[in-house]
Amino acid sequence: MNITVKFYELNAVDPLAENARRPLKLQMDPDSTFEDLKNEIETKKDYEPEEQQLLVGFFPVQPEQKLKDHVEDGGTVTAVIARENTNELLTSTNLSSGPLFMIIGAREKFDVIPFKNETRVFTNSIFKKHHKFGIVTDTSGSPGERIFTCNVYEIKDGPKV
Repeated sequence: MNITVKFYELNAVDPLAENARRPLKLQMDPDSTFEDLKNEIETKKDYEPEEQQLLVGFFPVQPEQKLKDHVEDGGTVTAVIARENTNELLTSTNLSSGPLFMIIGAREKFDVIPFKNETRVFTNSIFKKHHKFGIVTDTSGSPGERIFTCNVYEIKDGPKV
């Protein structure tokens, strides 16, 4: 099965630049586990398996789970990379204590950008022509039928968000 892996380093200064990184395309056996995928990522990108938190949608997956049970052929897995000097997030299955997810773009075409749960200053360039963004606060439903509850914020000239 073909899998696309998008990478985000939590220590990145510019989350938008992280979102623009070229994804890794891999050919995996459908019976492979997410641990196998982590090992393949280590081979191709030199990220230790312990540094990787893999997500499908916004949900963390467990190393022993099989790819075919959570990802369709041609699907995308997000690899959030937490280096040694990053907060310990890799063992968390509770998204509220893990990275935050910012959604930027239109309803039909948007980007999901994870970043560390900390105070951040963003330049207006991250939002380009979109002056609204959402922070995911809750998810429900099964794969392909997910409902994301977001707090939506609007950026206006001058004030801080």
